[in-house]
Amino acid sequence: ILAPLLTSSLSPNPQCSRICRNGGICLVDESNKESCICKSPYYGLYCEFTKNSCNDSSCNVDPCTSNPCLSNGTCQSIKFSTNYTCSCPEQYTGDRCDFYLKSDPAFAESRDS
Repeated sequence: ILAPLLTSSLSPNPQCSRICRNGGICLVDESNKESCICKSPYYGLYCEFTKNSCNDSSCNVDPCTSNPCLSNGTCQSIKFSTNYTCSCPEQYTGDRCDFYLKSDPAFAESRDS
């Protein structure tokens, strides 16, 4: 039932600027909102997470496995958590290193709309 709704309300757009990871497809809805449609087993805003098939709470999940940091940023897992932080190269900033800093650090240009 959801597939026809998705097909009719979203259409592939070559101008889509969202960077979908792991084979995800960037689509634009009727209000020009961009989103990623992820291939299994991936999920997240950018298809950056992998669904964990482990049912045991002792399983270790590394959020950096999917390389969620952009612009050659380095992912660092946060202990005892499924969260991460990105260490960005010079000239990049943002939670996922998705903002390019021009020569004026007060001006940041997003790589992700």
